[in-house]
Amino acid sequence: MDKQEDEKQTEVFVDKIKQQLIDYTQLRLDLLKADFTEKTALIFSKIITGVIVFMMAFMVVLFGSIVMGLYFANIFGSLMIGFAIVTGFYVLLIIILMLVKNSVIQTPVANQIIDIMYESDGK
Repeated sequence: MDKQEDEKQTEVFVDKIKQQLIDYTQLRLDLLKADFTEKTALIFSKIITGVIVFMMAFMVVLFGSIVMGLYFANIFGSLMIGFAIVTGFYVLLIIILMLVKNSVIQTPVANQIIDIMYESDGK
């Protein structure tokens, strides 16, 4: 009888441990899902904010470029020369950005995404 009782207690103990392990695993999965959801939402919110800021900046640059083109056209007496000067400025800006794109654009963006993904829960 003693051996049967020991086996029954062992079985109950193993079942409890098994259930605790299942509960722990489920909890960890839920925590990982919540963490992933939070970080994904943060990244998308930053992307949406960036797109809105970009659109506003684009409008400022667009209208500013038209104003500058007309200003230079007034100074030089030719629409073509005025807008050619503005275009030349943008071509020069593009060349500079292409030369420094890694250090100015790619690396900071990559670092920010990595920081968000590996941010500690303590914040």
